[in-house]
Amino acid sequence: MDDLKLPLRQRQILNILQHSENYTTGNELAKLLHTTTRTIRKDISEINKALSETGLSILSRHRYGYMIESSVKKDMTQLTKSSESFLSREERIRYMVFRLFSSEDFINLDELADDMFVSKTTLELDLREFRKEFLLIPPYIKLLRHKNSIAFENDERKKRRILCHMYTANWDYNSRGNTFYSYAYVDEYTVNTCMREINYHMSLYDIKMEDVNLVHLDLRAAVMVSRISEGHPINDAPIETLVIPEAYEMTEELCDRLEEIFSIKISVTERKELCVSVSESLIPNMDHIREMGARAYFPSRLLRFADDYLELLNDRYAINLKGNNDFYITLIITLQNIERANYNLNYSGIEPSFMLTDNAVEFEIAFSIQPLARDYYGFYLDQTELFYLMQLISGALTTLEHPKLRTVLMFPYNIPVIWNYSVHLQKIFDKELYISGLLPVYLKDSYDFSDTDLILTSVDKEIITNNDVPVIRVSPYFSADDRNKIQNYLNMVYTKELYGKDYPKISSLLKEADWMENLDECEYTNALEQMAAGLCEKGYVDSNFITRILQREALATFTSHPTFIIVHAYSGTDETRITAASFKHRIHERNNKIRMIIMLSLSKEDSSLIFKFYNELYNENLDPDECRMLFEKEEYIDLFESLGY
Repeated sequence: MDDLKLPLRQRQILNILQHSENYTTGNELAKLLHTTTRTIRKDISEINKALSETGLSILSRHRYGYMIESSVKKDMTQLTKSSESFLSREERIRYMVFRLFSSEDFINLDELADDMFVSKTTLELDLREFRKEFLLIPPYIKLLRHKNSIAFENDERKKRRILCHMYTANWDYNSRGNTFYSYAYVDEYTVNTCMREINYHMSLYDIKMEDVNLVHLDLRAAVMVSRISEGHPINDAPIETLVIPEAYEMTEELCDRLEEIFSIKISVTERKELCVSVSESLIPNMDHIREMGARAYFPSRLLRFADDYLELLNDRYAINLKGNNDFYITLIITLQNIERANYNLNYSGIEPSFMLTDNAVEFEIAFSIQPLARDYYGFYLDQTELFYLMQLISGALTTLEHPKLRTVLMFPYNIPVIWNYSVHLQKIFDKELYISGLLPVYLKDSYDFSDTDLILTSVDKEIITNNDVPVIRVSPYFSADDRNKIQNYLNMVYTKELYGKDYPKISSLLKEADWMENLDECEYTNALEQMAAGLCEKGYVDSNFITRILQREALATFTSHPTFIIVHAYSGTDETRITAASFKHRIHERNNKIRMIIMLSLSKEDSSLIFKFYNELYNENLDPDECRMLFEKEEYIDLFESLGY
């Protein structure tokens, strides 16, 4: 069955109905498509006319609605393929990539808009997003425009990389079938054959690589085969770069086999580039590196980079990770891989919120590498690269030793309950907590807590101690919620160790801060610029301060509480200053409604102050509902003082 030439809304109707197991009413369709039931009835009639010779139809049943009726499975599959096209901007952008990739001439924009059943205005908006996704990342392919037509620059390598990027960006690591099968150009047989042969030859030579790099290799080979078959080989001189002997032998045999299967000729250049891709993606042998020693295995330039970064962490945050050999080796491997053009990071399923809230401190430690990255690489790390470095830092921090917290349990229950709780507690937190007492609650007023660091109790009574020992309310049965509460508290304690000095309370710092109250501003970036301008006018920061703020925001957005954002950068002076701004109207930013921005301009000496703000203001104790209707300086300070901040 030929693809149906239907307007976009009618394609959307087909898409909704074919994925519904039951009847869908006209009202439901009208609501989903933002139109009227009368228009839906008219569209259904036109769709049925288009389907008249296909053996398919839309069944209409009074009081039930609409359902696709078909007994021909093949036609239903084809219908699925055609009706899913161009339903979203993402789909249209992919279609544009395929058209530009496969066309050797300029493509007329009016004809392209007609192909996708969209207006010229919609197409121009799509092109804007297309540029962001495909033109501003390596390999930086150029989109040529001549009057009312567009084309990719004539660079075969760049075209192939763009196509592979699109395929891999939509790869589903949870299933065998993948989204690219429903698209044009690289057929399923070619991809499956390349995957089978690559897996066989890698096994033959005992070569291993991470999943994301194997997917890139599979698709790179499949695209290469398809392009050579169509008369678009790469024949220029190969670039001299890293080649590992076993990777060379494996790719030579692989290419010979692909030539035999597909009746093509793979050039020396194509073979060499496939070999380099394998060489730069191999999982290193950690046992071999440990045996040789990192300083004998890695080049001196990488060693200097890693050493400089660890020195920076020690000087700035008093974090000493130099004695952790496994971390050191993994750090160097990570720094090496980031620099390699053929090494790929898997960003599928990574949630930015995970970086910006749950691991805000670890992310800041990772982000501190940026000046070194600029010096060693010539570029800054992007958000995905920072995410993987943050993961490495997070793991390394858990290996640091901390003194055990002397913990007292106070329960009003009989011995079996409190004993059971202590056993489960010790099993989970044996390295973090030392249980120094199992006590009945009545002793709360007479017990000597001078040697106690933490109290866990199941009662809601106030427990007052001379040394203000923290108290955590728990259940009598060591629940999952208890475990999370205790772990969150431990995380706060360990983060405090990173402060490096005794800072005043946040409420005291905000009392001394410069305030801009009830600002009539609705744009986030404009608000940042106003706040930075105030600091600059008073000489607290240098002229590049706002640039550093906005550069950080562009590379990786600042972490956010549901009602406020904390932003920071180095002041460029010897002084640390804080500016806070509250707003008449909430600013919509990062799916939150922001009522306040706190801006820290930090001296080098006070660089760890950001940890205090993150640690104390981005935690579960600060209820977003308590902040939503605060406008004045005194209201915020009263809230923070009531929480002990």
